[in-house]
Amino acid sequence: MLSEIVRNLVLNMRVPCFAVVQHIKRHNILLKRELGEGAFGKVFLAECYNLSPDQEKILVAVKTLKEASESGRADFHREAELLTNLQHEHIVKFYGVCVESDPLIMVFEYMKHGDLNKFLRAHGPDAVLMADGQQSLQVELTQPQMLHIAQQIAAGMVYLASQHFVHRDLATRNCLVGENLLVKIGDFGMSRDVYSTDYYRVGGHTMLPIRWMPPESIMYRRFTTESDVWSLGVVLWEIFTYGKQPWYQLSNNECITQGRVLQRPRTCPKEVYDLMLGCWQREPYMRLNIKEIHNLLQSLAKASPVYLDILVFTHLDMSIYRASICFLKNPNSLQTETSDCCKYASKTMQTFCLTTFFKKVIWFREVYICFSLTILFIEMDKIQT
Repeated sequence: MLSEIVRNLVLNMRVPCFAVVQHIKRHNILLKRELGEGAFGKVFLAECYNLSPDQEKILVAVKTLKEASESGRADFHREAELLTNLQHEHIVKFYGVCVESDPLIMVFEYMKHGDLNKFLRAHGPDAVLMADGQQSLQVELTQPQMLHIAQQIAAGMVYLASQHFVHRDLATRNCLVGENLLVKIGDFGMSRDVYSTDYYRVGGHTMLPIRWMPPESIMYRRFTTESDVWSLGVVLWEIFTYGKQPWYQLSNNECITQGRVLQRPRTCPKEVYDLMLGCWQREPYMRLNIKEIHNLLQSLAKASPVYLDILVFTHLDMSIYRASICFLKNPNSLQTETSDCCKYASKTMQTFCLTTFFKKVIWFREVYICFSLTILFIEMDKIQT
């Protein structure tokens, strides 16, 4: 069965397929664990050998085909041919297929942090997660980081439009996040199962993401590059609300009948919200051009420096944070509480740690924490000297 994103490509791509699909040997693929399951089959994390001349093995995402019928196999090969032609830095890379035996396998690059919607929620203002058995605070994404994410998705959509490709299901759930906040558009066909509430079932099998669809797509099933622009506006709204569902307070039926636009998110700059409004013009021809959107986002992102590595609190950060809170409550307890900090920060490293931690602590809105940290490091210096 063709995944929905590639079914769209079949319907809308007007350029011929020239690339040759790479065939990968079965013995070069070592499955490690299951990542998810969709109507087509399962997706696994795997190690793939001899795929890159620079590395003996690399981590990949492997998609298996559940349906092994004649038509299913034909669709599988057609999808592989089409995916081979999609080559862009912000489109998930397709490596090739393995067809030596059942199940048939497609091999994609592995994006470490999973889908963007989950990533945004994990880095929202209230997210506290457990990582590697130790407490770790997932630091809230900053506005520059959100702009960095947005302009990458827009860049991918500019490329798809240049290939005469209409996506029809652009949403943060269909984007993936890798190292250093690298974001790519990709679809393993799992989103309709994992995010079933995002879709509205029409008839027996058709699932429509109506919260991301413009009026002409809902009423007339008309999908164009302009309808993708509308969806991109909703994706921007998702990014600046840390992955909230559009119109989360309304049912699917209410979303169809209401005629309002989404409100400006609290963290969203006016310039970005104006972009959203430009995407949500009722008449398709009045919407912003996809290249204009990308250029504007790129300009905004360049104007705001991004600290890509500041996403997770280290053990040292947690120790300092706890010590600062204890100091606020009881200054006399400082020497005991900072002993853990001193294990991790030698005197020569204190200036570096303070600078790094201040970059991270700015996401805490309580200004008194920043002030207390200054006092904390002064007292730590006294203790060690």
